[in-house]
Amino acid sequence: MPSVLHQILVELFGQRPTLAPELLRDALGLVLPNFDYVELTDADLSQVVPPEYRADQVLILRSRRQSEEGIGGTGKPGKPGEPGEPGEPVMSIVLEVQLKTDEAKRFSWPCYQVIERARLRCPCCLLVVTPSDSVARWAAAPIDTGQPGFIFAPVVLGPDAVPVITEADQARRRPELALLSVLAHGMSDQGYDIGIAAYQGATGLDREMRMLYSDMILQAVHLTARKKMEEQMQIEDYEFRSDIALRGKAKGLAEGQAKGLAEGQAKGLATALLKIVTARGLQITEDQQAQILGCTDLDTLDTWLDRVLQVADVDELLH
Repeated sequence: MPSVLHQILVELFGQRPTLAPELLRDALGLVLPNFDYVELTDADLSQVVPPEYRADQVLILRSRRQSEEGIGGTGKPGKPGEPGEPGEPVMSIVLEVQLKTDEAKRFSWPCYQVIERARLRCPCCLLVVTPSDSVARWAAAPIDTGQPGFIFAPVVLGPDAVPVITEADQARRRPELALLSVLAHGMSDQGYDIGIAAYQGATGLDREMRMLYSDMILQAVHLTARKKMEEQMQIEDYEFRSDIALRGKAKGLAEGQAKGLAEGQAKGLATALLKIVTARGLQITEDQQAQILGCTDLDTLDTWLDRVLQVADVDELLH
């Protein structure tokens, strides 16, 4: 099952379709064809290859047919306010988020590129995004396909290629890039400046995304930066709080209100757990809610609290 980090990295590129071509051009120095907008399309390549071949994201750079005016780079074709017709594809980007080495990908990645190029009849680039230096080095190694003259070389965006963002204004303009900056450089000496800028950059996002961003930011910076950021959050009374901060505050409240009584503490922990489930946007059934509220075992509740930030759904949390 994909991890929370994997899912949020994939979501970054879905939230801002222009992010992938911007990084290819600005961070990696690739020359891209002229295009008017970016289309986020179905990442399922099963039309021509087996169902297990599915990329994380597929983006199509298109050149608008019917108008020179427009809203280039927004992911929407046509004139402002008009749906328009799909423009001609000038390039496709197959995006893969990679958190660890996986030798099977060295066989499937060339397939992704070849199939997408044949499907759209335009150039196609496979972009691998990873927050790990070692995974970046592994992913960048040329792949010998066995076909003479066809050595496949993935384009890799590793930590070294991600810009360091420490200014709040820049983070607000490009919150997705600011989060990538934290994941790439949060453990450096600039961890606090990078982290607090990303926090401020996330203020314009909806509540669910703010919660996810704040969670990832606190986990990505070093301990000293994290403590300083949490103190700053309390001083400035940020409108959003991370799941980690919610958990600590709610658990502390539960322990205080319980006055040492195990039954009261269990109720407080269960209530705190449900608040975090809601904050993360996880779907919960009435039976699951009753199971949590009815649990009186403090060790079990504490285990659930420790796991709630990593699970993909409530069913995984409770089993």
